[in-house]
Amino acid sequence: MNIFTLAACGVVACALIVTVRQHRPEMAVVLAIAAGVLILGMILAEFAPVASSLSGLIGKTGVNSGYITVVIKAIGISLIAQLAADICRDAGEQSIAAKVEMGGKLGIVAITLPLFGELLQLSSNIIG
Repeated sequence: MNIFTLAACGVVACALIVTVRQHRPEMAVVLAIAAGVLILGMILAEFAPVASSLSGLIGKTGVNSGYITVVIKAIGISLIAQLAADICRDAGEQSIAAKVEMGGKLGIVAITLPLFGELLQLSSNIIG
């Protein structure tokens, strides 16, 4: 996949959704969900080699792989939450979209709490 393929899929999906929305608004939401999942799948398929390369680099440096795992999970949570919120906005549900985004942010905070604990302990060891 390259950016041109991704952009073409996005533009074609938008054209279809706009056309369908005029006659069957409920089907436009289904198309938006399908297009979003398809595009996210294309992005994730390209991310797999990047993740394995990143994993190899991290192994060479000796950095704790748990830190990178948390970062990758946070990126995944943000992508999924953004996709879901955008679909909610397309369906006209701005308040649900805001709650989905808030849930994504809280999910990121929840998975990064152990890192904050380690940082605080490291800071107190350095200071003390």
